[in-house]
Amino acid sequence: NLMPLRTIPFSIVCLLGMNDGAYPHPEKQQSFDLLASAPKRPGDRSRRQEDRYLFLEALCSARQQLYISYVGRAAQDNSQREPSLLVSELQDYCRQQGALAGGGDPVAHLTRRHRLQAFHPDYYPVRATASPRLPHCLPPSFSLDWSEDRLVIEVHDQGTRPELPAEIHLDWLSALVGDPLRAYYRQTLQLQLDAFEESATVEEPFALDGLDRFRLAQAQLLAWRDTAEDELDDESNAAPSLLTEWRLQGRLPRAPLDRMVWQEECQRLQPLRQHLRHAFSQHGISSQAFVLAWQGARVFGQFAISPIGQVELSASPKQEKDFFAFWVRHVVWNYYLGSSGESTEASGASVKLTPASQLSLPPLTSADAAAYFAQIMTLAQDALRAPQLFLPKTAYAQIFSKDSEAQNQFRNESQRADWLRACLCGDWQGTQAPEQMPELTTHVLLQQVMKYREQVSIVEWPDCPRASV
Repeated sequence: NLMPLRTIPFSIVCLLGMNDGAYPHPEKQQSFDLLASAPKRPGDRSRRQEDRYLFLEALCSARQQLYISYVGRAAQDNSQREPSLLVSELQDYCRQQGALAGGGDPVAHLTRRHRLQAFHPDYYPVRATASPRLPHCLPPSFSLDWSEDRLVIEVHDQGTRPELPAEIHLDWLSALVGDPLRAYYRQTLQLQLDAFEESATVEEPFALDGLDRFRLAQAQLLAWRDTAEDELDDESNAAPSLLTEWRLQGRLPRAPLDRMVWQEECQRLQPLRQHLRHAFSQHGISSQAFVLAWQGARVFGQFAISPIGQVELSASPKQEKDFFAFWVRHVVWNYYLGSSGESTEASGASVKLTPASQLSLPPLTSADAAAYFAQIMTLAQDALRAPQLFLPKTAYAQIFSKDSEAQNQFRNESQRADWLRACLCGDWQGTQAPEQMPELTTHVLLQQVMKYREQVSIVEWPDCPRASV
């Protein structure tokens, strides 16, 4: 529509989609329009004539440049498509009134034919004068995403380890070491899907998908962890502020479905809620901040602790997904107890509670905690340097399950995009077939866990003894 601001002069005027049949707009006669059924009379409104007049005003509004685009070829069969009648008349006028100094068609000189796909090789020629930082790069662009600072990726020598950040959060460290293959591509190569912002949707939720249910359950667990005991006993008063917050954010269906979805999630987490109420009836869960120094870096974060040790709540019923990330937190927790020198009633054990099971890790000796912590920091450096042959679910199955279960887990994890990329592109030294399960028993994390394997306890909730404080 060329109506808004059509008479205001602009330096550049762009007209997009000027195809035949799209502009001028075709006149659509409605069945109830009595004027359209009557014979034409002088002075009657004509939509096509109005569009011609608006097109002329747009031409007159351009002071320096006029940009007109249309689809010249069909994407289905590459057949030629004609421009708008007004554009064709403008081209004919340019041929009649314009001329080039060296001869030739002036319209062909002013017309640029684009490729069908934006990633065609013609759009990426080598720069004539290469930059010393980027010897082979794209033509100059005004986009910040194509700036030299964004395009330069620091590649570390395979023989040296990159420096860790000066500030290391415990969540970042556990995610990095717990799944180093995924962390390498997301953090070192910056291949992460969440870099692209999704457009806001206008859909009204009638039900929660799997991811939203997980987020709601995780938020409920964190709210219950910080809830007083008398409020935790009252099921009707379970995290009312969280329910109000999700309602106001529009993340729950409209009433009365919101209450039904909320109660359904509370019912699913009821076994875990009962164990929380019994285990922490006398002593609640408190938050403990910590700071550790390691070779010029600062490792910091928070622990949820109680007299039985470190406590973590997870809405995911499966332990194998984040087991090694939890083991990293367990090692850091024991190293903090041994190096801080502060007196605390909490033990070095760690307990992870899920809706289906309870995972208990034993306390570590001071020597093992210090050695394991140093090994984990080295693993973090290695994970930033190159992809590691480590699959967390397969490694978990090798420790706690039979070989057949490990094979099943590997068949699932071998379909991961990062695993296929690392195997097929040879991102690490040596060769690894995607369908061949790697040897994980020599990995440092597996050796750490195997030393305390007999003391690790994983019990399902129906038969789980309630370890009260």
